[in-house]
Amino acid sequence: MKRITTMMLALSVFSVPAVAMADDLPESCQTFFKTMDEVVAMSGAQGEQMKPMLEQSKQQIEAVKDANQQDMACKTGLQQFEQMKTMMQNQGKPQ
Repeated sequence: MKRITTMMLALSVFSVPAVAMADDLPESCQTFFKTMDEVVAMSGAQGEQMKPMLEQSKQQIEAVKDANQQDMACKTGLQQFEQMKTMMQNQGKPQ
């Protein structure tokens, strides 16, 4: 349940209005999308439940016309998902 809550908080970053489809995404967005997919895969059933919301977030970012806004949103989301990924990787490891 904590994972879902954390993922929901991370997704709240992406309540951006859809404007026009961007032709090229910044590298930060490509990395962010890859990290999102990795976190979903690591989350099992909980991650599967989050897929539709994550896809919506991707579409919202892709729809933003300004590459600087895309970059900022992706960098913020990437930081959050990297933290979640690290926490998930460390779960179950002896302290």
